[in-house]
Amino acid sequence: MWRKILHIIEEHGLLAGCGGVMAAVSGGSDSVAMLYILNHLRRKLGYRLCVGHLDHRIRGHESEADADFVRRLSWKMGLPVAVGRMDVPRMAARKGISLEMAARTARYAFLKEAAVEMACDCVAVGHTADDQVETILLHFVRGAAPDGLGGMDYRTSLEGLNVVRPLLDVTRGELAVFLKAHHLDWREDASNQDTAHLRNRVRHELLPLLESRFNPRIRKAVLRMAELIRDDAEALWLQAEKELQKCRVGDTFELQTDRLRLLLPAVRRRVIVGWLREAFGGGSNIDRNTVAAVERLALKDSGTHLLNISGARIIECSYGRLRILARWDVGGDQRPFRIRLPLPGSVRIAEAGVQISAFRADKGDGCPGGDHGGRKAFLWDKVEIDAARVGRAGIYVRSRLPGDRMRPLGMQGSRKLQDILVDLKVPRSKRGRLPLFECRGELIWFPGYRPASGWKAREGEAAWRICVWTERG
Repeated sequence: MWRKILHIIEEHGLLAGCGGVMAAVSGGSDSVAMLYILNHLRRKLGYRLCVGHLDHRIRGHESEADADFVRRLSWKMGLPVAVGRMDVPRMAARKGISLEMAARTARYAFLKEAAVEMACDCVAVGHTADDQVETILLHFVRGAAPDGLGGMDYRTSLEGLNVVRPLLDVTRGELAVFLKAHHLDWREDASNQDTAHLRNRVRHELLPLLESRFNPRIRKAVLRMAELIRDDAEALWLQAEKELQKCRVGDTFELQTDRLRLLLPAVRRRVIVGWLREAFGGGSNIDRNTVAAVERLALKDSGTHLLNISGARIIECSYGRLRILARWDVGGDQRPFRIRLPLPGSVRIAEAGVQISAFRADKGDGCPGGDHGGRKAFLWDKVEIDAARVGRAGIYVRSRLPGDRMRPLGMQGSRKLQDILVDLKVPRSKRGRLPLFECRGELIWFPGYRPASGWKAREGEAAWRICVWTERG
C-alpha cells in the first residue's frame, strides 16, 4: 500500500511545492488510513504533516466523539491538530441548501482557514476510487456537463485552497485490508447508511443493482470512461485557452462575438467559462446555466442585449462585443462628473475608470501614466491641443449632457454627440462614462475620436499633450 500511494503522489505531482500538508481527517476508515500513510511517507518526501477536523454537529454526541477521536489520534502520532466546530444543520436551514452541500461548504472553509494558520500549502482528503465512481454516477443522474463525468481530479483548487487526493486510485476494500493488517481503529458514521441521502442511495442501491444485473465490473468501466473524458477535456481546455486570447479585443477584457461564433460549441463554452473565471476569480464556480445564457447572448445577430449574471454584474453584448459591466454602468445609475484637468499634471476619474495625464508636448515631455494605485492601466488614446487657444481658461473633463454637440475637425458645422457615438458604435453602457474634454464651453475632444475643429495643435506650436489611460482589473 505504501508503494502504491507513493506512486500516485509522485506520478501526479500531488505534493510538489507543499512544505506543509494538512490531512483532512473525519475519523472514518478512509481518512484514518490516509493519515497513517501520509505520516509514514512524510520523512521520505520531506513535508510537515498536520491534521484538520471539523465537527459538523450533525450527529450530536457522536460528532463530538469523532472530534475527540481525531484529537487523541493526532496527539498519539505527535502531529499538530486543528479542530473546528460549526452548526451545519442550522447553516443549511438558514441558506436553504441541502445538509450535504452545507457540510461540504463548511468543511472546506474551515480547512482553508486552518491550513493558513498552520502554514500548510495543501490539504489532503481521503477520496477513494469508490468515491470517484459514486461521484460520477451522481453527476450522471443529475444531468451534469461532460466535464462532470470526468469525476474528481487528483489535484484541484477550491476557493483558493489546494486540495490533493492521494487515495483516488485505491478502493475501500484495499484500505480495509490495510487497516486490519495494521490493527488500526476508526470511527463508523451511521449516517453513511441513511438512504435519505442521494449519495447513499447510489452507494447502497444503484451500484449493487448495476453490478448484479448489468455489469459486475461496472466500477472499473466507470473509472475507465472517466479517464477518457478527462483526457478529452484537457485537450479542449488547452484549445479554449488559445482561442480565448484570439477572441480578445486588443488588450481589453472584451470578446469578439464574430470570432466566438466560428468556434465549435464545446470550445466556445469553455472560452466563456475561462473568460468568466478571469472576471470573478479562478476558483469561482461558473454554473452551466450562466454559460448557456452568455453563449445565447453572444450568438444574437444585432442590437444591444443585457444579461444579469449576479447582484452587481451585468454582461452586455453590443456592436459585436461581449463585455462585463458593473450594475451602475447600465441605465440611469451612471454617476456624472466634471473635473478641471491639471496643466501640467495627472488626475484619476473613478467614475470613468480612467487616468489622465497632461504635459507640454513642445517641451519634449512624454506621456507618463502616473500612479495607478496598483490598478492595471493601458494607454487608450492621446491628442495634442493648441496650448495658446486654451490659455488660462483651462480644460475640464466631464460626462455627457443632454444636447451635447461638437464641431469635428474637417467637417462643416457641428454634429450631435449622440449621432457621433452611434456612428462610432460606442455601446450605450460606455457613453455615460466617456470622458469629454471641454474648454471655453466647447467640446474639444474625446478619446477614440479626432479633436474639434480649431483645437488641434500645429507642428512646432505650443501644445498640451493629453493621454488617457483606461484601467483594467
